[in-house]
Amino acid sequence: MAEVLTLVGLAGNVVQFIDAGAKAVFYLRELYRRGSLKDNDKIEARTRLLQVSITMLNVNPSVKLDVELTPIIDKCVKLSKELMGILDELKPTKKRSKLMEATSKSLKTMLQRGKIKDLESRLESMQTVIWSYLNALLR
Repeated sequence: MAEVLTLVGLAGNVVQFIDAGAKAVFYLRELYRRGSLKDNDKIEARTRLLQVSITMLNVNPSVKLDVELTPIIDKCVKLSKELMGILDELKPTKKRSKLMEATSKSLKTMLQRGKIKDLESRLESMQTVIWSYLNALLR
């Protein structure tokens, strides 16, 4: 019975290894051809739009932010800067061989994917809170 469980566990590890390898090759190919990943480009575009929106809130003199909203906006700005920093690190810089750079960045992307998804979901939840709060103020 123990041997069966060991074989199932081994098969699961092999599948995970193959899946990780396939993702790495996919990222490598896309970085080599495009110079960036489509997923990262989409996340970056949404984050930039959020940053612009928050900047407009902070700069606009007609908008007086409540005490409850200011810490959320500050945290949102901090998280968006952190996310943009990670995404910038994952772009090839053309300082080395294109293949070496794409390989390096694809592996870094694999390692940072969880953190990127976490930051993205935290930003989305904060954005929802901010827009809901502002929507309630306008009514």
